[in-house]
Amino acid sequence: MQIILSLVIGVSVGTAARLIAPSKDPGGLFLLILLGIAGSVVATFLSRAFNVYSIDHIGLGVLTSFLGSGAVISSYRCFPAGPLV
Repeated sequence: MQIILSLVIGVSVGTAARLIAPSKDPGGLFLLILLGIAGSVVATFLSRAFNVYSIDHIGLGVLTSFLGSGAVISSYRCFPAGPLV
């Protein structure tokens, strides 16, 4: 159940990032959704590995998923992939 919630949060954060701050990313919406999912899943696993929360605390899990997704998307926006010249 936690993984499904992480996927849904990742999709919603990726879509919201595209709507809030549109840009000319080469990957477009699909890439931002994938980055949102990756950030959400990684944040979920890391927070559970460090015992930040348990499965009973769904609200805190949602918050860490949003923060993880936002961090991954923000770092992608700051350091876009491209050829190093």
